[in-house]
Amino acid sequence: AGCGNGWVARKIKEEASGCRDVIGVDGAPGMIERAKEIDPEGKYEVVDLKTWNPKEQVDLVHSMEVLYYLGDDLEKVLNRIHSTWLKPGGVLAAGVDFYSEHKE
Repeated sequence: AGCGNGWVARKIKEEASGCRDVIGVDGAPGMIERAKEIDPEGKYEVVDLKTWNPKEQVDLVHSMEVLYYLGDDLEKVLNRIHSTWLKPGGVLAAGVDFYSEHKE
């Protein structure tokens, strides 16, 4: 979720044994365009993460540098990822950087 230019999707597809399918989704058309240029055989879609659901449940959702863009919808989206996107026992791996120069 928030695949950007698709580098993590490509890495998972190349290196994760037993992985049968990978899809990269992002809200930025330019990032999806770039992902498709780099990986024309890959599956990449422009989506609104606040409303989108995958066609079938998945084992892993990877999200980096995206959650803070969800604003007031964050809890709703996280609950939907858990209840709708992920298979039972599935994993959400999410990261958000904290930069010391950001003042609170």
